Amino acid sequence: ADPGGSVWAGCVKGGIYLFSNNRFTLTANLLFRVNTLYKDPRGNLWAGTFGNGICRLKVKNETAVEVEVFNEEKGLSNNIVTCIHEDEAGIFWIGTINGLNRFQQGEFSHIVKKNGLPDDTVYWLLEDHKHDFWISSNRGIYCLRRKEIESFLNGNTSSVNPLVFGKESGMLSVECNGGNHPAGWKTRDGKLWFPTTWG
Repeated sequence: ADPGGSVWAGCVKGGIYLFSNNRFTLTANLLFRVNTLYKDPRGNLWAGTFGNGICRLKVKNETAVEVEVFNEEKGLSNNIVTCIHEDEAGIFWIGTINGLNRFQQGEFSHIVKKNGLPDDTVYWLLEDHKHDFWISSNRGIYCLRRKEIESFLNGNTSSVNPLVFGKESGMLSVECNGGNHPAGWKTRDGKLWFPTTWG
C-alpha cells in the first residue's frame, strides 16, 4: 500500500496491478518478475525487477503512460533488484544481488563486497533515526553508517567497515530472507525487524 492508501501488486510474469473498488486493474506489464514496488512523493511508481533493473512508471488514470528503465547499461550494479528506499533528501538506495546502489541526480554509484560489505546480496534496507542503514543479507544483518557510505561513494575513502551481526549476536541463522516483500519492517517505536531462514 502506498501513502495514499492505494494497494499495488507486482506479479511473477511482470504485471503490476492496482486494487481499487474491490477489483484489480492492470496498470503495466513489464515482462519481468516484479520483486518490489515503491511509490514516491511525486506520484511515480518504481518497480524493482528480476532481470531488467528498476523501472520508473508515470501513472495516469490507473495506467502507466510512460516507463523508463534503469539497468546495468545505465550504471546499476545488477539487473536483479531486491529493494528500493528513498531518503528524506530524495536520494534513492537500491539493493540488488550485487551490492547497494545510490541513485542521485540521474547517476548510479555502488558498494559491493570487495568494497567492504559482508555479502554482495542486499535483501532489504531500513533507515534508523540516525539515518544509518541496516541491511539484511546471506551473511547476517549489518549496519552501515551514513557518513561512511557518503565518504566512500564520494571517493574520499577506499572501503566501508559495517557493523555485522550474526550468530554471535544471537541470530539463529545468518541467512536472511529476501524472497518476499517486504523483507524487513520498521515499527513505530523505532524497532527494526528482519526475517531469516530460522525466523
